[in-house]
Amino acid sequence: MADDQGKTATIKRTEMKDKTSIKLYSIFLLIFFISEADLYGSNTPSQMRHLEERVWIAGESDFPPLEREITRTIQINSHSSFSHYLLAYLYLRQYATRPSDLFLLKKAAELAQQSIELEEDKPHGYAAIADILDALGQPEQAAKILKTYQSSATDNSWHIHFGLARLTSDRLSSSATLQLLEKAMAAPNSQRNIIAPYVVAILQSAFGQKEAMEKLKNWQAKFPNATFLHTLAVLFSQEGKFEKAHQLYQDLYRVNPNLKEAQINNAIILYKNLDRKNEAATILQRLITSNQLSILDAFSQELVHTYLAAIHLDEKNFTLAANHIIEATKISHSPLETLRFATENYRKRGYPKKLIPVLRELNLVVPGNSSFYALLGEVHSEDLGEYQLALEAYANAIVLEPSRSDFYTGMGLTYYRMNLMKKALSLFSTATKIDPRDAVAKYNKACALARLGHSKEALMDLEQALILQPNLAATAITDSDLTSLRHHSTFQKLTEYQSH
Repeated sequence: MADDQGKTATIKRTEMKDKTSIKLYSIFLLIFFISEADLYGSNTPSQMRHLEERVWIAGESDFPPLEREITRTIQINSHSSFSHYLLAYLYLRQYATRPSDLFLLKKAAELAQQSIELEEDKPHGYAAIADILDALGQPEQAAKILKTYQSSATDNSWHIHFGLARLTSDRLSSSATLQLLEKAMAAPNSQRNIIAPYVVAILQSAFGQKEAMEKLKNWQAKFPNATFLHTLAVLFSQEGKFEKAHQLYQDLYRVNPNLKEAQINNAIILYKNLDRKNEAATILQRLITSNQLSILDAFSQELVHTYLAAIHLDEKNFTLAANHIIEATKISHSPLETLRFATENYRKRGYPKKLIPVLRELNLVVPGNSSFYALLGEVHSEDLGEYQLALEAYANAIVLEPSRSDFYTGMGLTYYRMNLMKKALSLFSTATKIDPRDAVAKYNKACALARLGHSKEALMDLEQALILQPNLAATAITDSDLTSLRHHSTFQKLTEYQSH
């Protein structure tokens, strides 16, 4: 889950009411504001720190608005070294997602250099230059720049310690890297929300789960951070200590209500592991009714709808369950996986027939999706024995995507269940021609051939299926459709060899 994106409170300044009586103080404040503007543009240091955090954790969809915001800051004050650094780093982030666009790297280098020229004694410009050199495949030169700055600097900068930790982690021991990260966390004005995920990554990669948990507890005690708590909650959950995980998630969003991901994880634990589905439903529903769902990423939104659907399904509220499944599928980056998860939920609870209107509605809401029609055919055929409806659904899937071997296999299995072996064989054969490496199609073809009494051909297809997918041997040994082949020595050799 996402890490803690806690917002730093904006510094508010009160207006002076009696300008005459405190004239000298007013002049001092004016000088202070001018000096501050030189550094940060129109924003306060607190706002700029928050902007820096947003740049570091931004997703691709956040890049354009961030670019506009930082560019505006530079337009207001072209002497802001920090703003130049932020825009440089944002371009570097974009380059990481589009490494063929060298223009992004060029712009980042120019802005980082300008940041240094505007304030040679500040670390952020050097940190950006170091990351650019690392992107160019020069990590040693990048580390050298940071060490050179460090040797002459008077301040203890988290940027430098953090940069060295990242640049040298492949050459240093995990303990040495963690020492650098600890210095970064302890430095004045440290961006702990940026550093904490790297600490977690080192701990989890270098130590076993129990040792990592103990060390993580120590980090949390020394540098309290939501990322550490969130990770501990996940680890407790993995160990089956669900009540502890639940308590940590509660502590997290009690302190910071903006941590929606922690609320979602807590709701999932309450539902799946602690049998407290009413509490889970309340948490998830609150995210929707408070209009907080839209600020979450697509995966988190999908989780909310998926688990609310499961809860409503338990309550036999099929209308609400269907609405949430449809929303989850529309949002999902992998809609078929989402829908298959929902399908299994309906099957486990014995309600496959209630899934049919959901699938039909989705075919209207998301038209032209061949996989949805195929899944509709599967439920009609496998779960409900409604073979004619299944054939119609598979036919629609094939019209939309005729190159999918699994659609022909699905239709073939429907004819197979209708005991129309010749039609089934024809479709399995078509599937194997479309995709000669489709082991399931070859296996089903072998079954149809065996049922039709063509033992020799059946054994040939079975052999090819087992070569492609050896674990099918265990199925073949007990499959009643292959009973006629069991006395053949070829069958015995195939299943004996492949099952070992």
